[in-house]
Amino acid sequence: MFYYLIGIKGCALTALANLLYEKGHIVRGCDADFDFYTKSKLSQFKIDTFEEVMLEEKYFYIIGNAFINHDLTNKIKELNYHYLYYPEFISKYFKYHRQLCVSGTHGKTTTTTMLKCILGDCNYIIGDGSGGYCDNDLLVIEACEYKNTFLNYNPYISLILNVDYDHPDYFKSVEDYINSFKKFTNKSRIVVANGDDKNVKKLNLDEMITFGMEKNNDYVLSIIEEKNKTLVMINNQKFEIPLVGMHYAYDFVGAYICSKLINVRDNDIRKRLKKFKLPDRRLEEVIVNDVIYVCDYAHHPTEIKALYNTLKIKYKDCKLTCFFQPHTLSRSEALMDEFKESLALYDETYIVKTFSSVREVYNQEKEGLIFGYWNYPQIDELRLLNFNFSQKNAYIFVGAGDIDKIFKKIINK
Repeated sequence: MFYYLIGIKGCALTALANLLYEKGHIVRGCDADFDFYTKSKLSQFKIDTFEEVMLEEKYFYIIGNAFINHDLTNKIKELNYHYLYYPEFISKYFKYHRQLCVSGTHGKTTTTTMLKCILGDCNYIIGDGSGGYCDNDLLVIEACEYKNTFLNYNPYISLILNVDYDHPDYFKSVEDYINSFKKFTNKSRIVVANGDDKNVKKLNLDEMITFGMEKNNDYVLSIIEEKNKTLVMINNQKFEIPLVGMHYAYDFVGAYICSKLINVRDNDIRKRLKKFKLPDRRLEEVIVNDVIYVCDYAHHPTEIKALYNTLKIKYKDCKLTCFFQPHTLSRSEALMDEFKESLALYDETYIVKTFSSVREVYNQEKEGLIFGYWNYPQIDELRLLNFNFSQKNAYIFVGAGDIDKIFKKIINK
């Protein structure tokens, strides 16, 4: 089959491209002419710019969520060529697979990667662009709630890590957001959920397998955090994960329960965990000349707090300086107070210009009002590249935009 992916550099489409390629299909695609962190996972594909695209009837077109209203999409429709939007394609192509869907506001990519590591042989689509094919009927997929993408899926097992209001450009209220997760659980045969989460508790817990520290959960966990690992106790079984932070412990326990439902033995889980590595752009740590540099995808106040808590354990004697690049003005505006509070945890915080997402039009006046309320100094790329980085201190580059490019320029100087 010939597949052509519109927006192939996007994380989900990059992962899908690799899965289809490994299965033996011919795959190519197009996107804007820019470097994105999925580049290393796309080296085997021919990628056109939007200006170079020559539409051909032989291709089946898969259209990324960000390009639903793009001129190229409209042209494909006019020509009456075969196409599906990304979530529709996933629904139809994997209709007869056992779909293990990892959902929630935070931790999806890390947990899906963890599940792939623990399960071993499976098809997988992960939010850092990782994707792969296996000759069986098990699909592990990161199920994003944005624009109700996850409502296209039919999970055999769904894992809900947390429900913390996000994507205000699409979900107009907390209730609207929670209702989407309710619909998702109704489509799932088995639901595994974080029973400690206040918004998860508003779902129908009686029909779920729950986990958490509270004693009324089906799986009760406790943790001991150390400098480079966390010991997790689950109903008197002990596991060691090579990550630091309570949020990682919750991610692991969710993955553990799902793995047990797929009949993976505890000893195999312990053995495979030793090979686990975080996905791209998640807690990337580099030490150059005794200076600690960290890059992380955190773009929500809760994630920024969780990152701080992890770094405070790992680098307890270091000054923590945060360079934060907001991702979407709508998120910054809707969660202004929460962002201000989470960024205040760091010893020093600087704000980088908002990443101009295709989701919305950049508004300098609105950004100025938000930044003024936060009251942290602003910094541009040139000043960042010439910043006085001090030895034995930690500098954290935070955001879901392209701040990772600045991070890489600095560590490679």
